[in-house]
Amino acid sequence: MGKLSLNKEKIESTNSGLAISLSNISRTKLELNSLSNRIDRKIISRNGIHYSLNRVSDDLIEVKDDLQKIEHFVNNSANKYFEMDDYLVNLALALGNKSGDTYFSRLKLDPYQLLNTRDTIIDLIKEIASSETLLMLDQNLKFKVINRDGKSFITLRGAQMTVPSDYINYRNLLVQHLGGNYGTFKKGFVNRMINGGGIPLHMGEYGINNSDLSKFSNLKSVQQYIEVLDNKVKVFNVAGSSFVNELKVWDDFNWSNTSTLTKTGKFLGGAGTLLTGFENLHETFYDPKTGSYNYQGMNQVVDFAVNVGVDIGMGAGATASGAAVGSLIVPPIGTVVGAGVGVAINFGINYKFGEPPQSIVDHTKDLASKVVDEAIDVVGEAFDGAVKLIDGVGDKLDNLFW
Repeated sequence: MGKLSLNKEKIESTNSGLAISLSNISRTKLELNSLSNRIDRKIISRNGIHYSLNRVSDDLIEVKDDLQKIEHFVNNSANKYFEMDDYLVNLALALGNKSGDTYFSRLKLDPYQLLNTRDTIIDLIKEIASSETLLMLDQNLKFKVINRDGKSFITLRGAQMTVPSDYINYRNLLVQHLGGNYGTFKKGFVNRMINGGGIPLHMGEYGINNSDLSKFSNLKSVQQYIEVLDNKVKVFNVAGSSFVNELKVWDDFNWSNTSTLTKTGKFLGGAGTLLTGFENLHETFYDPKTGSYNYQGMNQVVDFAVNVGVDIGMGAGATASGAAVGSLIVPPIGTVVGAGVGVAINFGINYKFGEPPQSIVDHTKDLASKVVDEAIDVVGEAFDGAVKLIDGVGDKLDNLFW
């Protein structure tokens, strides 16, 4: 039985050569048109010169179209071959007895969505295990927003203030976690939060109570809810700020001035980031056929960077969508619901389907890699063109002065 084996590097190199040829044909056609426009009309009209030049231009277009068809055919066919080859290799390794190969092959295939479920559980706990999400800055400092009579109030859940020392304890906790000073949280203010129905943050038709809302600036979800309540358009601001914050993956490794609950969330966030990086590293540089890591050039580094970027970016987009939904509901219920929505979206875009099985994220990685590779080729061609232009100018200067 014959053995079919394709060399991926040679195919990519050949196709790159086709791309360069296509670029050269386009440049030649432009030069030909420029030449045709520069020739005197009386000359170009003689002996069928104009007709011949147009015929050459048409032939160049035809050759370019044929080469583009070949390039697309080779690229698509090779991709399908290597995808299926990779699928069969991983399918075989998934049935093997080497734990490392079995894990990563199942990561690639994930037929039962077990690894996707693992990531989903990590993300869900990470999002919920946060003092900000639950509005629980301390064991004795748990906030809640309630709506009553068309207004929104912030209260302290499960709090009691019956003796003078209770006020002092709550005041100290509020200053510690929200900032300000003792005068910021006077006795009457704290008493209204606990026993007086809460502090009004949004006054219905009168809008936001900025003087009191500013005292809770550390409660981001409360700020967002009140702002969106006042102006629904600001839900897009919530999504945007959440997206940017999720891109700051290094923040998961900063545990300073955080509660024990938030440390748990940050630990899981950091672990998830490291896991994403390692799994992409393995997928990019590990060759399951040889059982070793192979470095084959900068293209691999670019692919690795693109894959990690897509994972983080699409995860951030899912979280941002959830945050936007959550900002429409009173916190902390809204933040918990928003976290759940974001995690559900992330699960969906990482759900693998088809043969070979690929998720929306996987398809996005393929598309992003192709776009980046084409951009690199264009930059390379532009650089080569610039070098040739400089050389041409240099030659002309040489002829002029020497």
